[in-house]
Amino acid sequence: MSSSNHREEKAESESEKRTEVPSIADLTLRLAKEIAGGQQNNDSLNKSDSTQNAPSDLPIFYTPTPSDKYKCCACGEVLRRPVKFVVCEHSCCSTCYSDIMSSTGRCPIDGNVLERSEVTVDKQMQRELDHLGVKCNYFEQGCSWTGLAVELTDHLEECQCRLVQCIYNCGVRFMEQHVTADCPRRPVVCQFCQEKIEMYNQPTHMEMCKRFPIPCPNGCRRKELPREELTAHLEAGCPLQVINCPFSEQGCQFRGRKRQIRAHLADELVLHVLLLRDAVQGFHNLLDLQVQAVHESQAAVKKMQMKLQRCEAYFEPSFVWKIDGYREKFEEAQQGRKTSLFSNPFYSHRHGYRVCLSICPNGEQRYRGKYLSVFICICRGEYDALLSWPFSYPITLKLLDQNIDPGMRQDHVVTIRPNPIPSNNAYLKRPSSERNQCFGSPRFLELDQLHLRDFVVDNTLYIKAIFDINA
Repeated sequence: MSSSNHREEKAESESEKRTEVPSIADLTLRLAKEIAGGQQNNDSLNKSDSTQNAPSDLPIFYTPTPSDKYKCCACGEVLRRPVKFVVCEHSCCSTCYSDIMSSTGRCPIDGNVLERSEVTVDKQMQRELDHLGVKCNYFEQGCSWTGLAVELTDHLEECQCRLVQCIYNCGVRFMEQHVTADCPRRPVVCQFCQEKIEMYNQPTHMEMCKRFPIPCPNGCRRKELPREELTAHLEAGCPLQVINCPFSEQGCQFRGRKRQIRAHLADELVLHVLLLRDAVQGFHNLLDLQVQAVHESQAAVKKMQMKLQRCEAYFEPSFVWKIDGYREKFEEAQQGRKTSLFSNPFYSHRHGYRVCLSICPNGEQRYRGKYLSVFICICRGEYDALLSWPFSYPITLKLLDQNIDPGMRQDHVVTIRPNPIPSNNAYLKRPSSERNQCFGSPRFLELDQLHLRDFVVDNTLYIKAIFDINA
C-alpha cells in the first residue's frame, strides 16, 4: 500500500473516533469522498466504486444470484451502498438505514440498539459487490452483454438497446432510433421556407407556409408562386384578375380584367368626369360642415376654459398670485404712476368668500420706499347670502422663496387675523359695492430684504394666500 493510501486510512480512522454523531447525509458524503479518494490513488478501486454512481432507480440483475451474505438485513434485497453496524457486524442499504433509525433504531436481526456513532460505510462489502457478475438492464430489449457490476455504469451509457426519455418531450421512452427516425416531434426543416418545425406539425405548417408554392387561382401563365406573393400578383401582375374601375370610389360600378378596364376608361371619359365633379362637390359640402363644427367646438372650449378658471379656486382654500415684470411694476410705483396692483378675484373655498389680493410694490402711504405692502380685499360674490358676516377668518400670506433647492427655501410668512369690531366694518362687512376697502399688512417685508433671498427670480414674484376656513 502506498504512503498516500496509508495516510488517508489513518485520517479516516481518526475521524471515526470523533464524538460527532454522523447523519445519513454525513454517511453519504463520507462514502462519496472515500470513492473519490480511491479513484485518485488506485485504478482498480476506481472501477470497483463506480457502481456507486449507477442510477439508483435502475435495478441490478446479478448473474448468478448472490448468496445471502450480500443481502440487506432490513429489506432482504442485494445491498445498495452498504453501511455496517459496528456493534453486530450486520449490513444494510444506506436507504434502509435511514428507515431503521427513524423507526425502531435497532438492528432488524438481533435487536441491538444502534448508535449513529457506531455506523460506518462498508467499503469491503461494496468492493465485493462491485466484482459480482451482472447482465445488462436492457436484456429484455435484446442486449446480451454480461460483466462485472463495476462495469455496468460504463456499459449503460453506451448500450444501444437502452431506453431513453425522448428529448423532444413527446412523453415516450424508446430506444435511440426513436429519437432519430420515429419520434413525431423530432425537428425537420421545411424545404420551402427553411423554418425548423416538428414532424407531426408538418401538414399544418404547409397550409400556412409563406413560401409554399401555389398556383394562380385565375389560371394565368404563372403556374406556381410562393403563397406570400399571391396577393401582390393578383393586385398588380395577373392579367386575368377581375378588378374594380379606378373610379369605383366615385360611384362607377364597372368590373373587368385589365384589358377590359383600359377599354372602359377610354369609352367612359365623360361619365368619370361627371363622377369626379359630384365627388368634389360632396367634399366641399363636407368641408363646410366640418369647418362649422370646428368653430362651434372652439367656442365651447373657450367657454369651458372660462368656467374652469372660475371654478379652480372652489376646491382649495388657497391662491397663488404670479406677478410678472416685477421690476418694471416697482419702478412705476416709485415714480407714482401706478402705486398698487390687484390680482384677479378668487374664492376662499367652494361656495366661499370672493376676494382679491393687492400689493404696493414701493409701500403704502407712510411706509412708501421702505416696505412691500400686501392687502386683502373682500369682493361681492355669488354666495354672500350664505356666509357669515363680518368676515373673521385668519389669512396666511406667503412670499414664496424660489430657491432651486426646495430644502433651502424659506418663505416669508405673515398671518392676518381680522378683528370683527364695528370700526372695521368698512373692511370686513358684506360688500354692497364691487369690493370693500383693503386690509392686511402695510409692513409686510422691508424692501432691503426682498433681494436677500430668491423672492424675485426671472423678474417674477409669487404671493400665496391661505384661508383657515375651519378657525
